[in-house]
Amino acid sequence: MLLNPLATRQQLEISPSMTDGLSYALEMELRALGCHIIQQAGMLLRLPQRTMAVAQVFYQRFWFTSSMCDFSAADIAMGALLLSTKLEETQISLRHMVNAFHFVHFHLNKHLVCQPGGTTAHQIDEAGVSRSSPLGSASPPYHAPAYDSAELSRLRDATVVSEMQILKRLGFDVQVTLPYALLVNYLQALGLTDPNLKVTVKLHRTWDVELGAAPTKDISPERISIAQSAWSFLNDA
Repeated sequence: MLLNPLATRQQLEISPSMTDGLSYALEMELRALGCHIIQQAGMLLRLPQRTMAVAQVFYQRFWFTSSMCDFSAADIAMGALLLSTKLEETQISLRHMVNAFHFVHFHLNKHLVCQPGGTTAHQIDEAGVSRSSPLGSASPPYHAPAYDSAELSRLRDATVVSEMQILKRLGFDVQVTLPYALLVNYLQALGLTDPNLKVTVKLHRTWDVELGAAPTKDISPERISIAQSAWSFLNDA
C-alpha cells in the first residue's frame, strides 16, 4: 500500500499557479521540465534512481501549495534534489550539485526551441526555468564558472533557500513511499518472475532494439518490455 499524502480535489482542479493566471498547459509543461532537469542532474551526479524520484515527488508536491509566479521552478528543482539526497542518505557536496544544475541549464538553453503555439522563451524565463537563445545564433561552448563567481554563489544560496521553502510549504511532511517495492508483486502477477525467462527484447520507443532470445510464446513483447523497465528501477532503487 502506498501511504503518501494526497492532494485534495480542489488542489487538483485549481492550483495556486492557475489562481495567479498561469495556464494549466504551461504549468504542466514547467512541471515536466523541472522533473526532467532533476533527472538529468541526478544522472550527472550518479545518484540512485530512488533519490531522483523522491526529489521529483517533492517538486510536484510543492506546486500544490505554492505558485510558480512566486518561486523559481529551477531553484525549487535544485532544493528538492538537495533535500532528497539528505533524506535518502546519498549526500553530495552542494558545490557538485550546483555545478551539475548549471551544466544542465546550459545545454537546456542551447537545445530549447520555441514552437508556434507552444511555450515561449519569455514565459519560461518568467517562471525561472531557462531562457532560449535566438534561433539561428551560434551557441558558445560550455565553460564552468569559477568557484568564487557571483553566479555560483547565487545558485548555492538559492538552493539552500529553496530547500527551506519546500520544508516550510510541505509542513515538514517528507514521507514518500515509492512504488518500486510493489513492482515485484506486479511482475509475479504477470508471470514474469520465472528465472528461466531470459529475454533482451526492448520495444520501448525510446530504447534501441537489441537482438536476443525470442520472447516466451505466451508472453507478449510489450509485457516483457514493461518487466525489464520495472527490474531496472528495482536495481537502481
